[in-house]
Amino acid sequence: MDVREFIISEQNKPYAKAKIDQLDCSATRYVMTIRERKSKRSIEQNSRYWKLLTELGKHLGYSPDEMHDICRFKFMRNAIEINGERLPLLKSSTKLTTKEMAEYQEAIEIWAGKLGYYFVE
Repeated sequence: MDVREFIISEQNKPYAKAKIDQLDCSATRYVMTIRERKSKRSIEQNSRYWKLLTELGKHLGYSPDEMHDICRFKFMRNAIEINGERLPLLKSSTKLTTKEMAEYQEAIEIWAGKLGYYFVE
């Protein structure tokens, strides 16, 4: 099955309508899902995040990659149970929206402050 995904904006609404009109619904049935697009974290947020991890890591004696794992484990951990065993699941920071990324970085900075480190941009 051919899956097509595109962003619908005010400017390309006619394009979206034209694509729907081109479908041969007499021979094939289709499923259409429309959802609000959530902005992924920005390039600026990503740069700031890795700078924060680098500097906090220097303060604590860990590499940026280690700090990434530590912070994900501390702030983005969930768990599942398989056959009576509770296993951690870590959310990916690349899937965070801009709002979630801002909240995640704020949580890291608050925690860092408790460890005696204050991030200066």
